Amino acid sequence: MKDFPHFKRNVYTLCRQIHEQWQHLCDSSLTFIMLMMLFSLPYLATFKTQGLKRGLIFSSAYLAGTFFFLILITVLTYILRPQLLRKGIRLLLLACSCIICVAESFFIYTYGTMPDAAAIEVMLATNVSEASEYIHSYVLHPEVLLGILALAGAIALYVKLLAKLQREAGQRLATFLLVCFIGSTLISTAMLLRQPYRPLLDRLADWPTRYCTIGYTVNETKHAIVDLAAYEDILQKTNNSNISLTRNEDDIPYVVFILGESTARNHMSLYGYPLETTPRLQKRADADELQVFTNVRAPYAQTIYVLENLFTFHRHDTADAWYNYHNLFDILHVANVHTAWLSNQESSGPWGNVERIYATKCDVAHFTQLKDFYSGVKPQYDATLLPLLDDLLEQTITPRNFYVLHLMGSHVTYSDRYPSEFDVFHADDEQFGYPSAAAQKLRAEYDNTVLYNDYIINEIIKRFEDKDAIVIYMSDHGEEVYDERNFFGHIKDGGTHWMLEIPMVVWTSQSFRRNHPERIAAMKRATDRPYINDDMIHSLLDLLQIETTEYQVEKSIFIR
Repeated sequence: MKDFPHFKRNVYTLCRQIHEQWQHLCDSSLTFIMLMMLFSLPYLATFKTQGLKRGLIFSSAYLAGTFFFLILITVLTYILRPQLLRKGIRLLLLACSCIICVAESFFIYTYGTMPDAAAIEVMLATNVSEASEYIHSYVLHPEVLLGILALAGAIALYVKLLAKLQREAGQRLATFLLVCFIGSTLISTAMLLRQPYRPLLDRLADWPTRYCTIGYTVNETKHAIVDLAAYEDILQKTNNSNISLTRNEDDIPYVVFILGESTARNHMSLYGYPLETTPRLQKRADADELQVFTNVRAPYAQTIYVLENLFTFHRHDTADAWYNYHNLFDILHVANVHTAWLSNQESSGPWGNVERIYATKCDVAHFTQLKDFYSGVKPQYDATLLPLLDDLLEQTITPRNFYVLHLMGSHVTYSDRYPSEFDVFHADDEQFGYPSAAAQKLRAEYDNTVLYNDYIINEIIKRFEDKDAIVIYMSDHGEEVYDERNFFGHIKDGGTHWMLEIPMVVWTSQSFRRNHPERIAAMKRATDRPYINDDMIHSLLDLLQIETTEYQVEKSIFIR
């Protein structure tokens, strides 16, 4: 205890020295730090894209990480010699951050979200003429130009106020920043430790790419270049040559294929689930408008692998790459069938490139958002597809049409997949499956996605009731949601039957049933037939009465 005063004096001396060094550091760095923080403010758009609760979490983590990262940059540039180099690097960072800030603010104003790799891909793939038209239409607009001028004025005023503030209260600001630095360090460390499933070095590497304007932009640009190269490579390899039609007798004006996402048939009351999750489809089935197929499975429980097989002649047991086989959309193009792809899923990236290739091959392609899987942008509700479908139907003048609508369906996060009016089921309703309270709450959220999915399918069907049309709904794969064990989600291989057993229903209009009674009879005979959905291209060609040399009638679920 005798040494305690000496120890206390040493600690006090050390803290005072640290504070003096910090004060000296901030004397030449305060403006840089505060400007970089200002240029990073577009990230607060997470409040809009993620909602209030999640936006608060994301923006708090971002601000802590940003401050931490800026202090590191400040320290690194502070030790540089000569001083001219230090100032040059900071000015370069400030200039880049300012330009990016303006671009991000414009993107948020125009599209309501931050630009990510998907948006940058579009820019990279744009030619000079398209860029010129875009700038003329969207940038050279009075509101946008006024916004840029207002932003520039605000930045100039902010710099002036900073200089005055630093002269009058430099020491107090330095102390405040030191406290913020220590606090953000603790918060950042705590957040890193809460991600034990990822290697520490990966987590550390994330901070400059996620929580700094320049780092984020560089990282997303890198992803965009890689994804665009992968897309172009696959597109060039896609086999679209030597398509030979041996039959082309399609006489159905509208064939609509709704591709669901992560919807397990075992959570649909249409298939006997105890909660009423599909009342609208059940009503149509009772009216004999709907054929319910009871024995359809997916070969994988992951979208990308299902997509590779679903619309090509490739199968899960085939060794060759999927793009070496002919696909449905190139075949329909040769058959002179008008095609359209409307999607509420990601438009690019490693999980979106297969879908994007199919969409590229269609006559019409629309994605509800420019995003990839890693963007963190909250997807829109599937109802966003309905206006796109309405516009498509208004423009359609061709006698034969094939549409694909790709839903977000029941993909995690379940609570983000439906609006508040579909928050019908709650934990108390889930008196089966895995018994924990958290599991029951998540099951209820999943069942609400199925209920909303039922509404979306019914709304799509409504648009074809007065037409000679057939609408097919199939989920890519299923989902396990604490049904038998402490697990939710899906995995590619080794999945349980909850992940692989999928719904498939076929609705036909009154006109279709009147004009094609033999096909209705064939469907009714096939509803219990065992089927794997990687043979779906054969079923669709059979339905369309289009045949190629690769087509095999015995692989159609609609065998007549």
